[in-house]
Amino acid sequence: MSKPRKVRSKPDDIDKRAGKNLRLYRMMAGLSQETLAGAVDVTFQQIQKYELGSNRMSASRILSFAKLLNVEVSDFYNGLEEGLNKETNLLDKFYSLDQESIDFISLYTQITDKKKRQLLLNVLKNIQEKNIN
Repeated sequence: MSKPRKVRSKPDDIDKRAGKNLRLYRMMAGLSQETLAGAVDVTFQQIQKYELGSNRMSASRILSFAKLLNVEVSDFYNGLEEGLNKETNLLDKFYSLDQESIDFISLYTQITDKKKRQLLLNVLKNIQEKNIN
């Protein structure tokens, strides 16, 4: 009698969201796919597949990524509350940012003094207003 074949399910919308969040947190940490891959002993192509949502990540792999990227495991599921198929939420807009923008946002969020953050925001608004006029 032959062994039952293992059925592999395809990644679903939850897996795809986790992959998008992996990309987000990797970029916010300033890591390349190659660097992250080396840290968890997989190929950078595997990281690409995770980020694109074409391969599922195991629970142990998500835990490894969370530790390396200094985020919570639950952070990999951010964005699900807006709906699995809704692609117009803030996180999706964030995914399309370039590395310079992500670096800026990451640095901005590290400023703990609210007055300094507000000052920086006011400077940016002022610069933007002058460019429009």
